[in-house]
Order: sequence, then C-alpha cells, then structure tokens
Amino acid sequence: MEMNSAQRVVDAYWSTYRPGFVAIRTQCLCRSGIRPLSEMEQLIWHHYMMTEMLINAHAVPYTPKSVSVQVISMSKRIEQVRKVLSISVSDLSEILGVTRPTVYSFISGNEPVEDAPSKYRLMGRLQLLCEKIEQSELPIPCNRILRRHNDEGESLKTLLQDETISESMLDSFIDAEVEQHHENKRRLAASAKNRSGKKRLDPEAISIPFHLQ
Repeated sequence: MEMNSAQRVVDAYWSTYRPGFVAIRTQCLCRSGIRPLSEMEQLIWHHYMMTEMLINAHAVPYTPKSVSVQVISMSKRIEQVRKVLSISVSDLSEILGVTRPTVYSFISGNEPVEDAPSKYRLMGRLQLLCEKIEQSELPIPCNRILRRHNDEGESLKTLLQDETISESMLDSFIDAEVEQHHENKRRLAASAKNRSGKKRLDPEAISIPFHLQ
C-alpha cells in the first residue's frame, strides 16, 4: 500500500472511528465483564483494531487529531433529573442502590467509585426518561410519574432500579401519564364550565322573612 493511501485511511480512522471508541471507553461501556458490546460498538472496536494493525504494519507517521469528549459529571446528571422529576434524595438513593449520604456526596461533586458503571447506566435511564418527558406534553416538574404503576402493579420507580429497563417501557409510562394529564385537563375544563353556567342569585329576588322586615 502506498504511503499516501495508508495515510488517508489513518486520517479517516482518527476523524470517524477513534472518537467513537474513546467516547465508549470514557463512558465505561466496553470494559470486559460488564455487558456484551452492541453491534455498533463491535464495529467501532473492529475498525480500531484493524487500523492499529495498519499503522503498525506500515509505520505510518501520524498526529492524532484532538478528540473532544464531553463527560457529564454525576452532579450534573442529578441536577437534570431533579429538575425534571423533582425526585427526592430518598427516591434517588433507592434507584441507584446507595445510601442518602452517598447521593449527597454525588451532588457535592464526587463521582461513583464502587460499581461505577452500573450507577452511570442507572442514571442514564433516568436521563433518558427526563429527555422523553421534556419532549412530551407533560408539565415540568413531573413528579407523579415515578409513582405510576403498570398492569403488573410495579411502579416506575421500582422498575428504574433495574438498569436493563427498556426504552419502550419508559414510553408506555409516559404515554399513560400524558393520557392522564389530558383527562385531568378535560375534567378541569368541564368543572369550570359548570361553575360559569350556574345561575347567579339576584339579591333583590331573595325574600326576607316577615319578622325580620
């Protein structure tokens, strides 16, 4: 392979695949023993390994382009979740499987140490829920949705303690909450209409007992 062809492959690698791999590695998603890699992560890993082999085989000189990876701190994640869900520290500690002091530690700026990947994935589910709520018609803060139960009697708060909760399940809870929100608005509108439609009493038409005249 000509040097310039190899260089073009390397440039394409650094601009396309390396950022994705760095982002995945930074988010602690491709460490062994945590979970199987998704198809996209396998593809990124494949290109990463193949390009490293190409670089080593041809000794292509290169200067990696700087990669900007935005890592959101746990305190920022909690801030977003509390803004949208108005979630209490007690509820958040139950979902994350930690103590209340640990949650306050996260809020103060400390990052998870013990079982950190699991804590980030649980927060990721909460953040996804918040993003979906912000895109829906629900008012913010939406603090009732965590208490909503599915057909099996399980609350959303309980289900969020499992990091594998599906996106479709989150959608089903949001759809149910939106439907309830619309029903509440219809009831309020009907109640207001009934109040405005009632005949007001004319003070002059009220008869006064004879002994009080």
